Amino acid sequence: MKALLNFVIIEPAPETPQVVGKMELGDEKVRFVSGKVISCGARVEGLSSGDEVKYDSSAGHRTRIGEFTRIIMRDGDIACIL
Repeated sequence: MKALLNFVIIEPAPETPQVVGKMELGDEKVRFVSGKVISCGARVEGLSSGDEVKYDSSAGHRTRIGEFTRIIMRDGDIACIL
């Protein structure tokens, strides 16, 4: 799969619930989440495949390809490179 123009394809990081004692805290709303860049379109500057990034959790569109989940979003929805 290859991104076009100013789109980026992200592999979301696995969600791990926070454990406090024996209680899991996992339904908390988080604004920014982590992921790995799989592909960048030709107009995307400053990002490359393999970069670890933080992006807005409500941005983009989730899609399944085989057994993998990917997020397709615009480059402006990425907050920072880790």
